[in-house]
Amino acid sequence: MIIVNLLPEELRPVKRTPVPYLLSVLIFAGAMGLMASLWLSALQEEAMQRSELKKYQDRLGEYGDIVEQYNTLEEDKVRLAERIGTIEEIVADRIIWSRQLWNLSRLTPSNIWLKSMAVRERSFTVTRTEYDEKRKTHREVRESVKVPVLDIAGYVVPDDTGSMQFFPLTVATERDSEFSRMFKLESQKREVTEFNGRPVLFFELTYRITQGKESG
Repeated sequence: MIIVNLLPEELRPVKRTPVPYLLSVLIFAGAMGLMASLWLSALQEEAMQRSELKKYQDRLGEYGDIVEQYNTLEEDKVRLAERIGTIEEIVADRIIWSRQLWNLSRLTPSNIWLKSMAVRERSFTVTRTEYDEKRKTHREVRESVKVPVLDIAGYVVPDDTGSMQFFPLTVATERDSEFSRMFKLESQKREVTEFNGRPVLFFELTYRITQGKESG
């Protein structure tokens, strides 16, 4: 049978070739191949990383006991440092009274007898400077504070010249570098009295304890 197309040439359907379809298929296949190659490469990289991680884990397992001992030692080191700090703080605030009693005995003249010693707290009025925000200036403020003091009481008997003075003791304590570093004379009292029928001078001295630190 003979088929005659009577349509004008410009209205006739265009005959398409399979070339564009083939190109599309080839491009799609290339893209899929590239994606597959990248995926396989990523899998190989992940497998290598897992292998390296397993090696490190195995090696860490071999040194597990050493690492645990190291961590224990570090914890012990921290605890020891804390204990040493506590001990140093206690020692820094401690007065070695045996040493200070010895200092007092060597500074006391032979005609002075010490009757009693006691550590107490007393209130003192001190003046401090503070900044006044309203007036934008500094001002002095007086306030009462409690501080530890050393009270010493005793008697003075006449010396070779017949004099009864306790100032040799106060001068000696103020000039001694070790004793005066910790004790400052605040007040003194005196009263002439008798002891077993003999005239004596009764005195009381108050030393402010300035610090609780002592070298050596």
